[in-house]
Amino acid sequence: MACHTADSTFETSQPGQMVEAETISLVGPALDWVIATLEGWKQETVPLAQIWMRRGRDARNYPISKPLSELRYSTDRNLGGELLERTGISIVRCDDDFGVDSEGYTTSERIPVWCASYGQHSVETSTEHQRHDAMFQIYEGEVTYGPTPLIAGLRCIVKAELGGKVLIPAELTAEIG
Repeated sequence: MACHTADSTFETSQPGQMVEAETISLVGPALDWVIATLEGWKQETVPLAQIWMRRGRDARNYPISKPLSELRYSTDRNLGGELLERTGISIVRCDDDFGVDSEGYTTSERIPVWCASYGQHSVETSTEHQRHDAMFQIYEGEVTYGPTPLIAGLRCIVKAELGGKVLIPAELTAEIG
C-alpha cells in the first residue's frame, strides 16, 4: 500500500486504514512510525510478528530488521539525536507553558517548550546605538514546537520532508491529541 502526502510518497505493506494527522501533533509511536519510513525502514508482516526491514545486510549477511519497539526515535537520544545532528536541525528552548488545574486556572507548574528549525540562521550583532549581544533570527513560520528537544526536532524533519499533514495507520492515533 502506498501512502501519499502533499510532497512525498512512502510505502507500507501493512493493510489497514490510514488517517491524516497534523505534523505538529505527532508524538510517540505515530512520530516514530513516520520517521522510520523516512529513514528507509519498511514495515513487513512475518508469521507471528511485524518487523521493520531496511535495505542492506548486516555483518552476518542477514537482512537488517528490527521490531518497531526498537525504532523509538522520539525517546531514544541515540537514534533521534543522531538524526537531528545529521540533518542540521537547530533546537532552542522557548517560553514555557504553564499547567492548568481541573477548573481551568493556570498553575505555577512550568512545562518546557522547545522549538526546532531546519538549516542555518543569520546572526544579528549590535550596532553603535544598540547594546545587545549577537542574536539568532528565527522566524515563527519556520519552526515546529514540542515538549522535548527530540520531539520538536523530529516534527521539524517531518514537516520539511512531508508537509503539515501526513498519513499514518489509524491504530497509531491513540496518543495524538
